Amino acid sequence: MTDNELKLEETMPTLTLTPDLEAEAAPAQEEAPAVEPVFLDESAYTEAERKVIQDFSEKIDISNATMVLQYGSAAQKKLSDFSESALSNVRTKDLGEVGDLVTDLVGELKGFDVDEDEGGIRGFFKKSANKITNLKSRYDKAEVNVNKICGVLENHQVQLLKDIAMLDKMYEKNLANYKELGMYILAGKKRLQDVRDNELPALKAKAEQSGAQEDAQRTVVLYAVVRQWAQQAGITLSEESQAQLDAQRQQYVTYYGGEEGYAQQLELMGLTDEGFQQINQVYFLYSELYKAYCTAGGALRPSDEEIASFAQGSSYCTFLPLYWSITGDETTDAATLAQAQDAVARLRSAEDVTAAYLQIAQEMALQASETGETAAAQDLDTSVAAVLTTLAEGQVSDVVTTANGYY
Repeated sequence: MTDNELKLEETMPTLTLTPDLEAEAAPAQEEAPAVEPVFLDESAYTEAERKVIQDFSEKIDISNATMVLQYGSAAQKKLSDFSESALSNVRTKDLGEVGDLVTDLVGELKGFDVDEDEGGIRGFFKKSANKITNLKSRYDKAEVNVNKICGVLENHQVQLLKDIAMLDKMYEKNLANYKELGMYILAGKKRLQDVRDNELPALKAKAEQSGAQEDAQRTVVLYAVVRQWAQQAGITLSEESQAQLDAQRQQYVTYYGGEEGYAQQLELMGLTDEGFQQINQVYFLYSELYKAYCTAGGALRPSDEEIASFAQGSSYCTFLPLYWSITGDETTDAATLAQAQDAVARLRSAEDVTAAYLQIAQEMALQASETGETAAAQDLDTSVAAVLTTLAEGQVSDVVTTANGYY
């Protein structure tokens, strides 16, 4: 075991809806084999843990897409981090040193046989004193190697005992992580069951009794207006639009598994195939109307003179606005007013007013468009409308103060 031993604590599992996860690209993984589902039972948890599950399930907001996507990822990350930490502490031990020592020892012991073959026991007694001393030295060396092997094996034994103890703790920690993951699953199931049994029926009843009917009525009126407008203008579906409409219907049929499934889905929505097609036709009719009225060269597009006449008769005007909001703080608003007055001076002295307008807006982080805004006088603040009616083309107004800011 290294100094980075796992530190384990016996604590209540903690559940979170906002895990602090690192944004890392998930590596490509092979398709996992099918596994048998695990059925969890609340009876496996203590009373305190069951209360945690119940309280946590009530906090789950299924309308929050981010929360739903990250649900349970904190527990998954704990399992992943724990596995990495465990593997970093349990490494394959190198037993090569022991093998080398044993090999050397065997070689030395075989050397004794060579000497003995030269003369047997009688030859041994005939050897000189130097030979006896050399043989004793070789035995001593072999003894040192044997002792060294014993020491190395004892060290490995100690390390293995430490690893076994750590593996026992790993099991306990992994069991705690598994329990926490199970609590997430049970909390999610309880929340889904509550939504199915209580919230969905309540929302359905509310929709049936509230303004849903008014919304539907407004939609029907809007569709009727578009159809009537298209009929008056002589607009019908083009061959391209009709082909798209037919292709769209076929996509629905394919999605619901055939004509029968498609018809059943329409029935659940309270629609017929003909009625649904009429609804979809409105989108294409509106597109055709837009092309006819708003596209250059469109059959129903009014001339520039007609547009100008309409705008003048309806008090429409096009202008380049700059707007600074006020905060209610006298010092801050005074500084803002000074900025607006400086912008007026710059615009009046500029040779290209439009270019200066866009430059000032960029410097001061204000919204601006090269084409400006077009609006009817009745749709504007009364102070702004009063000033616009007196301006000549290309003229820059003084700063206009309104209840919410400066123009």
